[in-house]
Amino acid sequence: MVLWHGCEWAEEPIAVLRTLFTSVQPLFPSSQPQKAHNGNIFLIIVFPLNTTNYICKMEERAEKIVHGALHVFMKYGIKSVNMDDISRSLGMSKKTLYQYVADKNELVSRAVAFQCELEDRTIAGICSQGLNAIEEMFGIMSFISGILQDIHPSILYDLEKYHPDTMKEMVKSRHQHVFHCIFNNLERGKKEGLYRSDLSSEIIAHLYVQRMHAMFDPGLFKDNTYRLADIYNQIFNYHIHGIISEKGMKYLKDRSITTTNKNNKAKP
Repeated sequence: MVLWHGCEWAEEPIAVLRTLFTSVQPLFPSSQPQKAHNGNIFLIIVFPLNTTNYICKMEERAEKIVHGALHVFMKYGIKSVNMDDISRSLGMSKKTLYQYVADKNELVSRAVAFQCELEDRTIAGICSQGLNAIEEMFGIMSFISGILQDIHPSILYDLEKYHPDTMKEMVKSRHQHVFHCIFNNLERGKKEGLYRSDLSSEIIAHLYVQRMHAMFDPGLFKDNTYRLADIYNQIFNYHIHGIISEKGMKYLKDRSITTTNKNNKAKP
């Protein structure tokens, strides 16, 4: 397979070719740059016979690397972790790690994208269960709270200061997804009579997104007195109690009683 073709035997295409060859040669050792009789140059990738299985294994390993790196970033933050720490936690050499990512910046970007995709899929699954609006919000709250239990509080600060491009993409993605999720939940809750009919779904959804972002602002809780999960639970309670109708309030009280009774029965 011809991956790259340069029109002339000149310095610029040669430099590009060398870069490409350096990146693919560890993965496909038989690949070699070739020069044709007319002066054109090619980079020819020689795939192994079991190409499909090989590529699948590569993709599977790359995903495990990203997932493992994400776990380290979530636990220790981003700035305090270097590629030596990542390779050590993954049980591989740094040389092997660099066969999958160019540098730490790329690894951070892919880890953030992986986390965003995981959140999107999980929340979409919750929203597809046919729950009423209040139960849907509690399902989302439980999932997000679980993520925040052990997350390092400096995550967003590190992203904003040291990986601004990744931060911009994440904020854009989260704003769009979370906004639409909350907006749709508000609209359904109003139709079900569980939320107040006088609410502006658009304004409330925007406010919810901003509260979520502010939760990671190091200027609000400088001494790290509160865990992120506890802050989020307070934001959730503030949100849900501000939007429910009288019918929703009754449902919430009945739900609280049912939950308390279940917990009491579960105690030894």
